[in-house]
Amino acid sequence: MTNNSDIHDHTEGLLLIGDILPLEEAEREADDLDLASVEGIASPARRRERLSWRILLRRYAQCPIEVEYSENGAPQIRNLHYPHISVSHCHDKVAVVLSHRPCCVDIESLNRNFAKVASRFMSQEELQMACDTTTMAAVWSGKESLYKLYGQQGLDLRRDIHITKVDFEQGIVEGSILSDVTIRLRMALPDDEHIVVYCI
Repeated sequence: MTNNSDIHDHTEGLLLIGDILPLEEAEREADDLDLASVEGIASPARRRERLSWRILLRRYAQCPIEVEYSENGAPQIRNLHYPHISVSHCHDKVAVVLSHRPCCVDIESLNRNFAKVASRFMSQEELQMACDTTTMAAVWSGKESLYKLYGQQGLDLRRDIHITKVDFEQGIVEGSILSDVTIRLRMALPDDEHIVVYCI
């Protein structure tokens, strides 16, 4: 692993956080499987994102990574101890979760203007709870993570996914999807500019 990567090791799985690499650097470091995975992607930004998470994962695993995609587009790892994977990226960072079971991750820049769109994704209760930018980011990231965990399209972030607790001391976000069953997510603040919410 390079100095620009973080590893959060848990019994159930693993969280990796790294930089989004410049495209030229990513293409130089990419192996044949990485390059094949971006063959049909024209956007340089999308190519950088895909190559960056694959390189981060390969640096950790120290072997080529074989990825398959489900019908809904979710990646799965064929040749690692952890078959389930979730990937997220913001403008300069990428986060990858590996697990023995379905998992999710969302990474966000704390510089993003969440207040501008808060009324579209947050309920009245969530708006009252999110009294600062970091809490608002945790609510957004929690909702994005739960959306990924649900694994099906069509959910409305404001109506169907509810965040009931954000606890920075314990590093948890709690919420629910279409029910009263509480799901506990983990939260990390890897630096002063990013937040990661995930479930392993």
